[in-house]
Amino acid sequence: MRSNPDGYRIVYVTDNGSNLINKLTMFYDDNHNDFIGEISIRKGIETELKLDEKIHLVSFHCMTTFRNQFTHEVEQNDQLPFLDVNVIRTNDHAKFETTVFRKNTFTGLMINWSSFVPIEYKKAAVVSMVQRALSICSSYSLLAKEFENIRQITKRNGYPSTFVDIRIGIGLTKWLGKDNSKRINTVTGPVKKKMFFELPYVGSSTDGLKRKLTALANKMRPDTDLCFYSKTPQSSQTFFQLKDKIPKHLQSDVVYAAKCGDCNDSYVGKTERQCLRRLQEHGAPQKLFTELGLK
Repeated sequence: MRSNPDGYRIVYVTDNGSNLINKLTMFYDDNHNDFIGEISIRKGIETELKLDEKIHLVSFHCMTTFRNQFTHEVEQNDQLPFLDVNVIRTNDHAKFETTVFRKNTFTGLMINWSSFVPIEYKKAAVVSMVQRALSICSSYSLLAKEFENIRQITKRNGYPSTFVDIRIGIGLTKWLGKDNSKRINTVTGPVKKKMFFELPYVGSSTDGLKRKLTALANKMRPDTDLCFYSKTPQSSQTFFQLKDKIPKHLQSDVVYAAKCGDCNDSYVGKTERQCLRRLQEHGAPQKLFTELGLK
């Protein structure tokens, strides 16, 4: 590897004929010779690099330019994951296709159908997966495969197939009619004022109360649109102490006060360790630990 007259290192990296990266030119100062001196490239000659050498150069460039270390993914079997998108090369390498990517650690767990939560939560859990599939999948064949994955995931969590198919149908219909809806100018009436109400979720009783309040509002205030939302019930841990309470002298991350027995001076401090250990370091009398049942 040689220096040009300007004192920089010039490295040409090709991607084995790929249209993605024809040439990656990176300039390094002479001070970086120790890091990339192992790769021998003659000046002005385009050279094919091995995969590990490419990764080494790109990682070093990011580390020296942005002062940070970045992770990287390597293409395998013509596929490259990026966030939640899986980029796939076609057989003729003429274009790319995209589909949903899930890590190997994906467990398939979601809100179970038998969970005591509002039905809106369960709808949103399915709709979010449907919307992601519609936004990412680049072809109908990949979209059909992703819809089947959604059906299998929801089936393992106890969801009825009809419930999932309805959510898929609604999402697909809205997605296909999105462009047409922009062209159609529908005549709308006066805009109603929205009012939001929070109701505690107690099961079917909450749904019945929503219907009654909506019917009452339509009669008394037809110019308003009531919007209800519910929160999941609080866990029993918020009402009962399930764990044994830790004694104060054994608690950590505390603020403590120590008072001198000979004068009125006092000291206030904080510690991340147990309060007992800090008091011992302050020379607390043995009588204090005897009263606490400690030796």
